[in-house]
Amino acid sequence: MSTGDVGRPTQRDQDPEFWDGAGESRSERERRRTEARAAWKATGVGWRVFPRSLLGIALTLAALGVGAGISGAVLFAYYDSRVADNTAQLETFNTNLDARVNDALGILDEVTANTYSQLDAALGPYRALLQNAEGVSSIGASVQASIAVVETRNAEGGEVIGSATAVARDGDTTVLVTSLSLVRASTTDPGPGIAVLSGDQRWEATLFSWDDATDLAVLTANTTLEPAVLADPGTAGRLTGLPVFAVSGFQVTVSPGTVLNVNSSGFRYLALLSRDFAGGPLLDTAGAVVGFVTPGYAPGGLDGDLYWSPSLEQLCAGLLSCAGDGGVTPR
Repeated sequence: MSTGDVGRPTQRDQDPEFWDGAGESRSERERRRTEARAAWKATGVGWRVFPRSLLGIALTLAALGVGAGISGAVLFAYYDSRVADNTAQLETFNTNLDARVNDALGILDEVTANTYSQLDAALGPYRALLQNAEGVSSIGASVQASIAVVETRNAEGGEVIGSATAVARDGDTTVLVTSLSLVRASTTDPGPGIAVLSGDQRWEATLFSWDDATDLAVLTANTTLEPAVLADPGTAGRLTGLPVFAVSGFQVTVSPGTVLNVNSSGFRYLALLSRDFAGGPLLDTAGAVVGFVTPGYAPGGLDGDLYWSPSLEQLCAGLLSCAGDGGVTPR
């Protein structure tokens, strides 16, 4: 720079963009970039992404096809693995489902059987009631020709009504069994008369014999009543727990009951009875006489809502003579 140039503005001062921050001019920088591009192109690579030759294109497409095939194979393998896993899980579920269904069916069968057993046990008393209802409808008719109403009076002169059962016939004479508590006033002489009635027929009866220990009495009368069937005295022990039917001569009313206990004193039973049942028969399910309603019979003083009946063995050992062929005569 000459002395004359001192104080004269230079090109750098006149054009600030002529220089960059590194002290290099813009023209020098462009020249350097141009040289760098020429050197890069000289290597043969250039700036091309896709090949321009047919072979390059074919190789590129082949590479893409191989990549797509590998990707498809990997995806298919993954899909096949998932399908296999799902199939295995489904088979396991089906196997477990069958087992669970079988277990559930087994439990259901067991619950059903238990339910049927419980229902059967619960219906037991109702079956007994049904049997009793059937017995009431049939037994009343079977004994109708053998039972009668007893009319008499007590020691105070009050009217007494009860029942009696024909057990034998000797010609025109009918032998009847009743309760001594009904005809006790007639054990004295003079005593009140006794009448037996059946339907619209009425007969005068005679007190033939009696037994204070069993509250049983034997009457005789000229009636048309048919003897009832007496059960085998030796089979009394089988009565425990079985139904028994008390029959009243008044409208042939039947009251079902149950035998609770059998012993040497007779048997104890439960039934609903009114005073007109006194002296009436107690029948088993076959309609045979197994005992009698005896309000005054209470072995050991045991009375109340449960009733006692003397056994046929006691009757045949005391008041009646019971032959092995079924013949019955008063003693």
